Amino acid sequence: MSSLLVAWSTWLALALFYAYQTIIKNIPNIIMDDIMGKYHVDANQIGHYAGIYYVGYVVMHIPLGIALDHFNAKKIIPICILLAVLGFVPLAYIDNFAITTYGRLLAGVGSSGAAVGAFTLLRLGFGEERFPRMLGWMVTAGLLGSVFGMGPLSQLISYLGFVETLNYIIVFGVLLAIFSYMAIPNTNTKTRSKFSFSVVINDFKYLFSNKTVLLISALGGLMIGPLEGFVDAWCNPYLKIVHNFTNEQASNITQLALIGMAAGLMVMGYIFEKTKSYYGIIIVSGIVMLSCFIIMLSGFIESPIAFKILLFIIGFFCAYQLIVIAKSIALVHVEHATFISAITNMIMMSFGYFFHRVIGKVLQYVWDGKYNILGNPIYSSDNLYNALMVLPISLAIAILGYSILVIFEKRTKKIVA
Repeated sequence: MSSLLVAWSTWLALALFYAYQTIIKNIPNIIMDDIMGKYHVDANQIGHYAGIYYVGYVVMHIPLGIALDHFNAKKIIPICILLAVLGFVPLAYIDNFAITTYGRLLAGVGSSGAAVGAFTLLRLGFGEERFPRMLGWMVTAGLLGSVFGMGPLSQLISYLGFVETLNYIIVFGVLLAIFSYMAIPNTNTKTRSKFSFSVVINDFKYLFSNKTVLLISALGGLMIGPLEGFVDAWCNPYLKIVHNFTNEQASNITQLALIGMAAGLMVMGYIFEKTKSYYGIIIVSGIVMLSCFIIMLSGFIESPIAFKILLFIIGFFCAYQLIVIAKSIALVHVEHATFISAITNMIMMSFGYFFHRVIGKVLQYVWDGKYNILGNPIYSSDNLYNALMVLPISLAIAILGYSILVIFEKRTKKIVA
């Protein structure tokens, strides 16, 4: 991994993988009507389908991290890509929704290889000093790649239909797996220490002895709904039903959140360097996102440009996740930093399933009982308003929680807020 060319080829493979898994994660937002039409399912079932991706994604973080430490990444990363592709296949070819949902779970399992692989391989390729910058560039490139991929994707769905478009996504995934196998070098596992369950158990004991880290992570999870709940599944339906945008228009608006997230990832670290305020940045991020949702759900705006601005701002401040992870690391001993950062990310991402499930359940609960001529449920603007209220409520709870933590830590004089 000493060759700079090899390091950059690995970076490119991981950036493409990150873009690919972002498209897989967000695909329900683009083709929700097609999924409901094909399988004749309701909002509750769609919420479960969209959210179960995060279950697979989260549970594989630690096992995959262990595997990358002790086995050859040259084989593991392509296998992860192929698992993501395989999880996508039922949506295109199988009419059984239960099997398709399990496929979505498998796609989440495979997709976790992009982030976890980056944590390991970019550190090996570029060294500890350049690792944070290269990781930020990779995530930013991946997000922008998915943005520029989702625009043509919506157009392809309009012209070719969603099944034919899924075929192209599957083929691209197979080609990406082949490219990653060629780009990623063999990782030498002989020089690494042997895996020990006692080390992992001690890490978990340390985690559960630090209640503040768990609370910070959970509150961070309550703020993740705008991205891992709204943008990746329910934004397009909201824009189409409430504001009468076409699917293509809605997709073009939604992608501004991902562009904002990419910008936020590049800027948020710089803001922290200047302010040195963990809680200040997180609380301001929550307040801004809450304000954006109040404006959006109030019905005061109708212009596509206004929605693009709001979603860009929401995406930008969703980069607060970096500061939550940094705060968690600041509260622990350095030997536990890698484990705690992974756990914090896992806890926050797990709330993706919570938001999808709750939005779907509430939407189904308040549904008027109307069907279209194809037998699919018709959801009204009021139905969506009621379901999406979980987002501002969760943001408000998180803001209050972090504010209480600021008061508590300043009184005990533990650490700079």
